[in-house]
Amino acid sequence: LVASSGRVATGRVVRAADGTAVAGARVWTTRQGSDGPDIAWATGDLLTATSGDDGRFALGGLLEGPLTLRVEAAGFARTQVALTLDAFAEKEDAEVDLGTVTLSAGTALHVRVDPAKVGPEGAVARADLGNRWQDADLLMAQVRNGSALIPDVPAGNVTVTVLSGRRLLCERAVQVLGAGGEQEVECQRPALTVAGRVTVGGVPADGGMLLWQNPGAEAPNGLIQNHVSPGGLRQQQVAGLGRPQVDVEVGLDGRFETDQLTSGTWVVSWRPEAGTLSGSVKVEIPLGSHFETVLPFAGLALAGRVTDEGGRPIQDARVRELMSGAFAFTRADGGFVLAGLRAGKAQVQARLRDQTSELRELEIAPEQPAEPLLLVLGRNEAPALAVRVVDRTGAPVPGAFVFLEQEGKGQQLLTSAADGTARSTTEAPLPPRIRAAAFAGGVWGFGPWVSWAEATDGVVVALSGSGTLSVRTDRPEGLPTVSQVGGWDVGWLLRLLGAPLQLSSERPLVIGGLPEGRYEVALGSTRITVEVSEGGFGEGRLDG
Repeated sequence: LVASSGRVATGRVVRAADGTAVAGARVWTTRQGSDGPDIAWATGDLLTATSGDDGRFALGGLLEGPLTLRVEAAGFARTQVALTLDAFAEKEDAEVDLGTVTLSAGTALHVRVDPAKVGPEGAVARADLGNRWQDADLLMAQVRNGSALIPDVPAGNVTVTVLSGRRLLCERAVQVLGAGGEQEVECQRPALTVAGRVTVGGVPADGGMLLWQNPGAEAPNGLIQNHVSPGGLRQQQVAGLGRPQVDVEVGLDGRFETDQLTSGTWVVSWRPEAGTLSGSVKVEIPLGSHFETVLPFAGLALAGRVTDEGGRPIQDARVRELMSGAFAFTRADGGFVLAGLRAGKAQVQARLRDQTSELRELEIAPEQPAEPLLLVLGRNEAPALAVRVVDRTGAPVPGAFVFLEQEGKGQQLLTSAADGTARSTTEAPLPPRIRAAAFAGGVWGFGPWVSWAEATDGVVVALSGSGTLSVRTDRPEGLPTVSQVGGWDVGWLLRLLGAPLQLSSERPLVIGGLPEGRYEVALGSTRITVEVSEGGFGEGRLDG
């Protein structure tokens, strides 16, 4: 088969033993410019030729650059021919004579696997002739009763792997002797055990998963094909996924152990039970049968323990850092580790059903690990907030409307009691900040944002407003917005009181009892700023 364009490679296939021609030998390569060699192989996007009775072949359609020709025939080991076509050939369709390609008898690799490790999906033994994890270079055989026979493997260095689904059960570097017959590959016992400990910010990791990836492996394009038989049976074929990632479970004490790795360079990431994937560290595994290591991941961590009021450890309590949302569950000994924290202030609380611990606030610094934290569960009441409303003289104002806004948690409308105080409770996570406003007797008071720690000492709102805002327009009736510059949305407060704002050419907008300051008034896309002084009258127009 000769393509209509591109270069042509010619040659003759013979037996290595006696030099006689091999008829029916298949010569092929993946088509250049496709989505990758594995996808080209899986979809049959190949350039192919077959040798004649005299062993000669002509493979056309080859483009410039490096490529690999694969030559194979029944009963022989595959031969691969590396070829680079010159872009400056005199003729585009000039022939490239490869001369004689010899085929030799191959060796059958007898791969033995521990049947107990094979999952319900079965297992496949593979001999990688190119050692690059490319599907086009793999010779495969099904594992049955703990063994597999891969026939016709050429002499040289190959990588033998056994996969059960995407789990890598065994990987061995094998030197095939090329003497024919069978060669044993032992995969029943681990050739290498890698063990160690995972730390995050100097603290042992509290469970999770290690994700090991080989940086030397190419990242080919992948393909998943679904086939449906006339009877409705679905079958999935996966190609081009390259070397599988090795997942290793981390114990609650930060320890891990695996026999699925090989010597060489690996890049490892840690995925906690809850939270985001960590950065990666590079690990060089030496030759040998056992390798012990510590994997230190960057970031800050906080360790601690949760008990009941009698000092007994509490298991499965949820421990949460309220500022970042990081959380962990306690072990049987009550221990926990919060990882991936930022430097600065942290607020930590434990909860199990209707019991909570006190909110603990502490500073986390990168240069000094935090002391282990002890959290004691009890039937603690939800944290309370008290907002006290006073007039200009400092006297309490009963019956005032109190607007309480908790950052990230919404707003509440309360009423002050006889002592001028409105009270509210809040659930974890606690808001970083709160602010309060009040209205009574036609007078407003606007409070600033304060931190939660400051708010727990009580918040005071003084009714100090005495100015009036007045805005006119020549437009038909509309719904304006009024906001204190850098502060409260006055229109929203009035809507909570059932008095939404209105503005038209016949009805000006008038709001009295406002604290002095600048206010932004908007109607549609038109905005103006009005200055209101204490006891004064701020005016503006929204025309156009």
